[in-house]
Amino acid sequence: MVFRRFRARRSLDLRVLESVAAFNHLHLPAYGYAIAKELASDGSHKLISHGMLYRALDRSIDRGLLEARWQTDPDRVERPPRRVYRITPSGSVVVSEGSLRSEPQSVAAWLSPRV
Repeated sequence: MVFRRFRARRSLDLRVLESVAAFNHLHLPAYGYAIAKELASDGSHKLISHGMLYRALDRSIDRGLLEARWQTDPDRVERPPRRVYRITPSGSVVVSEGSLRSEPQSVAAWLSPRV
């Protein structure tokens, strides 16, 4: 049971990285709500909660795979700032290796829990 949850979490982490990479490639802002919509729309991964998404984003930041910054919209001052994510060079390597779907050892090492 624990291994299944770990494998599902690793799959979500990789899928989140792929999503952020796609937004970045298209020069679109990758923020939490947009990432959640993209994950839900392609049907490849079902989010149990948005908390799972934000934990996956935080894990990727902690591992140096993503960077985040707060963005405000000067035209809409009533909108609170949102956190925009950008993939790092290390994150790009993980995505390119993980996209082969064979999960090479280096991808497994990057996405494994840190002690």
